[in-house]
Amino acid sequence: MKISSASDIIFSVVDIIRTAYNVRNQQSAAPSTSVKKRLKSQFIATGRNISIACSFLNHHDQKEFQLTYLACRVLDAFEDLIKDNRLSVKQLTLAQAYLCEKSDKLPESGLLNANTKYDYLEKDIVLNLPILRQSLDTLDIDRRKRVNILITDISNAMCRIKKENIEKNTERYGNEILGRICQYVCEVLNIVDSCPIDYQVLGTTLQSVNNLRDFEKDQIYKGSEEKSKLPLLIQIAMTSVCIPSNLAHLDFKTVSRSRAAVSYLTITTTQFIYKYFNIPLPPSLRYPLLNSIYCAFSQKSFIKIVNSISSLLLAPASKILDGLAQDNKTITHHYSAQLHYETSLALEHHNTSHALALSRTLQLFRLARTLCEAIANKNNTVKLILASDLLFAKALDEIALLGDDIVIKFCEFAQFLAEKAESNQSYTDYDGDIAAFIAKIVSSGNHLSLTDCRRKVKIARHTSQQIYGCKANEFK
Repeated sequence: MKISSASDIIFSVVDIIRTAYNVRNQQSAAPSTSVKKRLKSQFIATGRNISIACSFLNHHDQKEFQLTYLACRVLDAFEDLIKDNRLSVKQLTLAQAYLCEKSDKLPESGLLNANTKYDYLEKDIVLNLPILRQSLDTLDIDRRKRVNILITDISNAMCRIKKENIEKNTERYGNEILGRICQYVCEVLNIVDSCPIDYQVLGTTLQSVNNLRDFEKDQIYKGSEEKSKLPLLIQIAMTSVCIPSNLAHLDFKTVSRSRAAVSYLTITTTQFIYKYFNIPLPPSLRYPLLNSIYCAFSQKSFIKIVNSISSLLLAPASKILDGLAQDNKTITHHYSAQLHYETSLALEHHNTSHALALSRTLQLFRLARTLCEAIANKNNTVKLILASDLLFAKALDEIALLGDDIVIKFCEFAQFLAEKAESNQSYTDYDGDIAAFIAKIVSSGNHLSLTDCRRKVKIARHTSQQIYGCKANEFK
């Protein structure tokens, strides 16, 4: 983002505030004779926080995101508002072909069964499909091609899931659809990743949050159905814990509109989770517009937000799983600082898929151990024991990608830590054992010599011990 003058800054801020005002006060898409205004109105009505985040970007990126978002809502309408899977697949295919200019045949909007306000908003976008395609044609060639590829990928993924005749699987849907959209967003914003970005985790977390929002709107979680939400809430706990390490490694320009947009969506999504569980927010997460503007000019401000999320993740995780509020700040900050370092070690693995799997394993295992610590200090432990076992099983599933030998070593290491915790009556990793284990796995995977491997392990253990010592001193 290059800001040439003070007037550019003022114009940008005014546009952001205007969009935010429209989102807060607009209940539906207002009719308009102007094509541009009509599409903008539909974008604000359906996108809400996404439309505010887009207002941080330059004109060309704003336009592409707006049109791409509306195109995806068209696909979403034909996926969700047609109950017959066969008909849904047919109409999805027609919509994709029409949007990508492979056919002039419109999908049948009359098949859409709208019940809620949000359904009617989506149907309204479908009714303006010719206008949307006409607007997509105004994008330059490279942008139009990029949008077409995304629309095709999303449509194909939706059709695959529909043909299998199964209900939406949060993890799969998040990976194949929202994960793909996250990848597209990074491409448009030209976000450089200093380490591999785990689009699967980003997509699954966003899908879990979307599901929670949908359940809130439908008010289906009441009375005897309260227990049915536990799998979704556990899914949020398992995936959200991996988010900070992904965000921390995003590499933006010195002054960046993209960083501001990402910050806004990060803050508002975190706000939703915390408000849902009535957990107090720190100042860095209370004012999304103001803090996102700061982030446009400062990477340090962005990292401060990421660290706030990271250090607080144990609170919703604990509350999700057993109505517990994690108020031990020392433990939380140890967890945050050591986990961030350990994740950076995992991502040094030369095999990208192995690096991401190891990173997810590490973060799930860390959360499982923290729940074990809560078990040791609380009387009501049944849900926590089940949740901890589930997290460990998920960690095993992730690390299985690295091979049976690594799985065996991981189980032996977990047993070693469990015995050590029982002996010391503490789950705190003050010896840096986890960092040393990760360094050993990565060094072996990168085929380092025995001498280099030992040196890496020694450095990792020492660094983790130093991190623990620094954080411990902060809270004495």
